[in-house]
Amino acid sequence: MFSFAVDKTISQYQVNYCCFLRLNSIGGISDSMPYYDPKYEPFKQTVPFHGAFFIDPETGTVVRLIMQAELSSTAPVHREDTRIDYGSVKVSDTSVMVPVEIYRLAAVVPNANSPLGYRENRSVSEAAYSNYKLVNKTP
Repeated sequence: MFSFAVDKTISQYQVNYCCFLRLNSIGGISDSMPYYDPKYEPFKQTVPFHGAFFIDPETGTVVRLIMQAELSSTAPVHREDTRIDYGSVKVSDTSVMVPVEIYRLAAVVPNANSPLGYRENRSVSEAAYSNYKLVNKTP
């Protein structure tokens, strides 16, 4: 296993979720009874991240990659962890290492800007990849 960290100044890791309610105060009867102009906005941010490569010591091939986004505690997305498992797949006459499963754990706050408070929602998603085919590119 080899761990790594990527600083925000060189990161290309984008966290992108849609959509979060933003309540903009537009006045009201009094300070205790404001009116709000509700709008839904995406959360898209390039963030620093860290993680680890898991390498088969016999072959030197990457078998797993784990990445954890470093998000601000005030952001509507509190956590995004990704795990990618790689496996050997035969494509045409060649065996190649490709992603075979991806797992993502996310913690988001749908109403982060609500004056009524909020609750963190956590979700786990999984994607499996199969039936890889060679693509012939023609000039």
